[in-house]
Amino acid sequence: MVDGLITIGEEGLIQSFNRAAERMFGYTAPEVLGRNVTLLMPEAHSRDHDEYIRSFIRTRQSRIIGIGREVEGLRKDGTVLPLSLAVSEAWAGGRRLFVGNIRDLTHERRMREQLYQAEKFSAIGELVAGIAHEIGGPLSVISGSAEFLREGIEEADPRRKDVEGIIRECEAVAHLMRRLLDFSRPGRIELQPVDLNESLRNIFSLVRKQISKDNIDVKLDLQVNLPPIMGDPNHLEQVFMNMVLNARNAMPRGGRLTISSYVAETAREDGRRCVCVEFEDTGEGIPHENLERIFEPYFTTRKPGKGTGLGLAICRRIVNDHQGAIKVRSEVGMGATFTISLCSVGEEEAS
Repeated sequence: MVDGLITIGEEGLIQSFNRAAERMFGYTAPEVLGRNVTLLMPEAHSRDHDEYIRSFIRTRQSRIIGIGREVEGLRKDGTVLPLSLAVSEAWAGGRRLFVGNIRDLTHERRMREQLYQAEKFSAIGELVAGIAHEIGGPLSVISGSAEFLREGIEEADPRRKDVEGIIRECEAVAHLMRRLLDFSRPGRIELQPVDLNESLRNIFSLVRKQISKDNIDVKLDLQVNLPPIMGDPNHLEQVFMNMVLNARNAMPRGGRLTISSYVAETAREDGRRCVCVEFEDTGEGIPHENLERIFEPYFTTRKPGKGTGLGLAICRRIVNDHQGAIKVRSEVGMGATFTISLCSVGEEEAS
């Protein structure tokens, strides 16, 4: 990708803004020329920038000139993007100018994060497989022995409840181990054109009666003629089911869950459109400090025994395997909205 080039004067006003910068920040050149460059910076950075320039002009001691560094930029739509910035000094017509050479680090950061996650998941997978092997044998013996004992105990015998409790706990541990193995070794993704609206209706029909008992009103708001995506319907429905169950857990006193689908307004760099699915609840919301952690393996805010902390981690892994993205917006007391973005089917794939 071509680097963005932005030229500013001593007063910090933008003098030039190339096409690559337009793509990065979402502004056209006429929209920014003559405006202060702090327009393109989050508030935390903009407060310091003008002082950096004034200090350099006054003392010739550089804290930013000629030094490459990683910073954050602010797009027109309000989103923040990671950037590599190198500022150089130039003269034109007797005027001092500062030229910023800018590179978007979004893809690099994403690849770095995916590599980190892959390494972490690999280590977890090896650990889980070993634990499952060590626990599986003794667990089968305990469960089998308890079932054998139950057959020889009368229904009225109080000891029968104790034995049945052992069997239930064995089943719970076995279920947990299956979840751990599912997380560490997810099944192979079988890609095919998928109608997301149909998948969402399938989930809705499965959960409607059960979730209504919890005083939760579920609304479907599906875009008509939604383009298909390439995916594995079974894996995606697992994600959607988990989203619904998470929403239910976030609304213990009832509420409303809106499930919607739509085509994103902006296309990807390759021209393909993103199809989005949103799950918006009116639940308790998520504290800001937990928003980045909820997708981590084993992270949960639920009481011990009420959750494994693997559901959202599995969801993110499945979505990543589909070359998609999952994001969350939330405030405490204001509910939460999970948005899943998936790429629509291209012409070659559709044929």
